[in-house]
Amino acid sequence: MKPLLYAIPCLGLLACGPLPQSYERAHEVFLQEASSLSAPIINGEECSEDFAPTAVAIITEATLDLSVFGGQSSPFRAVSCTGTLIAPDVVLTAAHCLEADLLGGGFIPVVDAKFYVSFQHDLVYLASGADESVMGGGAESLPELPPDAILVKEELKHEGFNIEAFNEFEGGTANFYDIALAFLAESSDRSPAVVVTPEEFSTSADVDVLVDIAGWGQQEQSTGGPFDAPPEGSVGMKICALSFINEIGEHEMQIGNNPASSRKCHGDSGGPSYMDVETTEDYSRRVVGITSHAYDESDCMKGGVDTRVDVWFEWIDSAMSERCAEEASRVWCESKGVIPASWFDAEGEMVLPSAVEDFVLEGGEDDRFEDNNLDADDPGCGCDNAKSAPSNFAFLSLVLGFTLIQRTKR
Repeated sequence: MKPLLYAIPCLGLLACGPLPQSYERAHEVFLQEASSLSAPIINGEECSEDFAPTAVAIITEATLDLSVFGGQSSPFRAVSCTGTLIAPDVVLTAAHCLEADLLGGGFIPVVDAKFYVSFQHDLVYLASGADESVMGGGAESLPELPPDAILVKEELKHEGFNIEAFNEFEGGTANFYDIALAFLAESSDRSPAVVVTPEEFSTSADVDVLVDIAGWGQQEQSTGGPFDAPPEGSVGMKICALSFINEIGEHEMQIGNNPASSRKCHGDSGGPSYMDVETTEDYSRRVVGITSHAYDESDCMKGGVDTRVDVWFEWIDSAMSERCAEEASRVWCESKGVIPASWFDAEGEMVLPSAVEDFVLEGGEDDRFEDNNLDADDPGCGCDNAKSAPSNFAFLSLVLGFTLIQRTKR
């Protein structure tokens, strides 16, 4: 059963934002050929936590119940997907990253699944999820969580999502409702990403517009089969790349399009695509896409397909606001819904609500409260607004099911 655990980190995906200056090239780069079951952000480059600072690695902890096959239960903890911090306590990701049963390939029961998120760029030690010392061992034998890991306390998948729909997928862009939110047990002290509005996307997005991508997926072509361990050190490192929008559908968009374009593949699911938009605000960068699936049966050869974030703006805003109601379940409610772009300075640093309140008390007027249904006298909807220490946000993940959606899912 060890090979199955190796397949898990191999298939999870992530994403990234601003990239190194060496990525001042887009369409003319030469990329390594993608395999069907083990490829990364292709033609990427290692990047630190300072690049795409709102991208997070999703770490899955669960147990494969092998008793039905006469074996021992095997706990594991591994990098599996990606997400984007869009509020100090909220991560945006793909719904399929929360399908815990996929971790068992559809036939091995998965129990006690939980998710964490981390900003740490080097998580190579969490790539395999289980080595000889872990197999058959208890939770105490699992590799340590990174110091900044944050637990996901609630997972919300779009109600329209159905993993079975991928079985009938014939290629191109579609609508799988592949979007989810992970609400964290603690708030991160990092500034989150700005969620693109429908208006911003409609005026700024077009074919050939550049986007930044990244992930903690596999960085090398695998020469073995899907049950072989990935090359040592080739999974779990944050990789960044510059790509472009190749096709825009009603609910999804294709990122990259051929072996000569930077593109996302297995190991990057749930991760973001970032784009600069036309705006009068100081900060122009937005998260516009969530890595979802392959374009067609050629797998990663034609790039990946993202769920468009703008299409689900109201769903995101409503879900965040509802959890800042009277019986608030969120730990950060300075802004009840999507945080408006006007709360960010030119460098992407969020203007803290306390600073906004001070401005209002000094006689200023600010429509940011109206944008988020936030009263200037309301300390934040009755939530526990305690700030966490240098912890960062935790959140959901999951890997592409290599049984149900082996050819089309990321």
